[in-house]
Amino acid sequence: MLTFAGGLFWRKSRCFGLGWNHLILLQGSHLSITSLNRKVEANVLAAFAALHKLNVIHGDVRRENVLVLEDHSVRLINFENGSIAAEEDKIRWEDEEIQHMLSELKGRWGASSEYD
Repeated sequence: MLTFAGGLFWRKSRCFGLGWNHLILLQGSHLSITSLNRKVEANVLAAFAALHKLNVIHGDVRRENVLVLEDHSVRLINFENGSIAAEEDKIRWEDEEIQHMLSELKGRWGASSEYD
């Protein structure tokens, strides 16, 4: 069954994104406890930093809007609430939301040694 959510079509763990005149396929999963490790965390931070460097904010920082691919790279999805030429205070607020999202996931690990 194919479902539509946030500008993307989903079938099992495959995500089909709608481009201007094409369809893309991303095989990945949402950011979760099982997908988070140091490399994924660094990639999440780098993806948002790249946006912020261009004065763009995502506008909806949630783990469901971060896809983790098999090679641990990440793709940000669902830019419905995003904005260009964002003010510095909105970028700082989004940075705090990113840290909160990651901290919440890491907190679920507790003292686990699996976070590598």
